[in-house]
Amino acid sequence: MSSLTSRRATVRRSLASVAVVAALGLVTACGSSSSDSDADASSGSIVPAADQGKLKSEVPAEFADGISVASQADIAPLTYTNDSGKTVGFDQDMIKAVASVLGIKIDASPVTFENVILGLDSGKYDFVVDPTITAERLLKYDMVSYFTSSNSVITQDSTDALPDEDTALCGMKIGTVTGEVSGPYVTDTIDPACADAGEDKVATTEYKDFASAVLALKGGNVEGIFVDTMTFTELAKTAAGDGLEQNGPSRRIQSNSSFAFLKGGESVALAPVVQKAVNTLIDNGVYADLLAKYDLTSNGLTGPSELNPATDK
Repeated sequence: MSSLTSRRATVRRSLASVAVVAALGLVTACGSSSSDSDADASSGSIVPAADQGKLKSEVPAEFADGISVASQADIAPLTYTNDSGKTVGFDQDMIKAVASVLGIKIDASPVTFENVILGLDSGKYDFVVDPTITAERLLKYDMVSYFTSSNSVITQDSTDALPDEDTALCGMKIGTVTGEVSGPYVTDTIDPACADAGEDKVATTEYKDFASAVLALKGGNVEGIFVDTMTFTELAKTAAGDGLEQNGPSRRIQSNSSFAFLKGGESVALAPVVQKAVNTLIDNGVYADLLAKYDLTSNGLTGPSELNPATDK
């Protein structure tokens, strides 16, 4: 047994000791008291019977005892803890559905984003969920597309309607979030467009997180914020989103999120099988149903899942 195999096996035993077996009898949700899904013991799998275990014979033998996966925690509606203390969300249901198609148990751990990447790089997890597909990451990881993201401008609802054009932001005070793609998009794309139009560039202020950007907008420190569309859509469903609205440039910087596998690792042979599982879910309608369940239809893939799709980002 290689050191990586041994380490993964040790991790799985550790995970199994604290996890609660969920829904399909295939997925274990770690780091929470329990998990929640339509695919529970009473209702059966959300995957049609004909597709349950469909790809089991294609799963590499070294994963017959199970697969260890991590997803980024506390990003509703992808993965979050509900009022009952259960780990739920679109990503969790997708992992369970993939497990059903593979016919293999998956241990799913919701962790911080830093630990998603660190865990993948160290071999702690066989693959991880959420990382955005970029040209740089494709050099290090095999990435299976399963979801799309974008950024939109949010203003107070008393703000005059802005056109859906990048130059609508010229001369405005706009907040961005550290580490997100909206900041570079403003400086690399919008500011040059403003210059070409003879307008002032955007006056940007960077905030450490989404919550800080929202507070700045509500406090009048900025006229708008350029943030993740899905994150604001969730905020708008709560009292914290009162008085704010999407206004102006929308769904910019569209990108694919992925199931990511470390190149050269043991799980490299697993990536194309997981891609097939995602496409099975697209073909049988489960994928569309899960998107609709979490109000994410506009974030769904418009074609089949791809392994290492080309990107200019």
